[in-house]
Amino acid sequence: MVGTWSGPARVAVRIPQESGPARFATDTVPVTLTVRADGSVEGRVGEASLVEAYVLQNRGWIGRAIHLATDFRLEGRLRGAVFPEDRHPTQDVRAPFDVAGDTLAGSLFQVSGIGVYPMAALRLRRE
Repeated sequence: MVGTWSGPARVAVRIPQESGPARFATDTVPVTLTVRADGSVEGRVGEASLVEAYVLQNRGWIGRAIHLATDFRLEGRLRGAVFPEDRHPTQDVRAPFDVAGDTLAGSLFQVSGIGVYPMAALRLRRE
């Protein structure tokens, strides 16, 4: 999986409101991830930079045999706004994913305390 992966993604960002429930802002943005041999990852989701990020194994052979979870997961932080309407200076993210040939497919989640909110479906191609 070492290399650079990129593609567009429709991203939804959870935006807390002063009163009432949070709302979601969406936009389609480019996503780029560069995975190094040591498992560290750098990249961008829209205008936000991916920092303090790494890839971990997410399941073993038993999980794979019974199709439980994904092979890998990315953990890291986005620094900066993903798009202009995004108000988060930083946000923790997780992305469980699989790699098949030249395609990385999974989901990107915003993590806030014990809350986990879907941000985007990822379908990236190796550059």
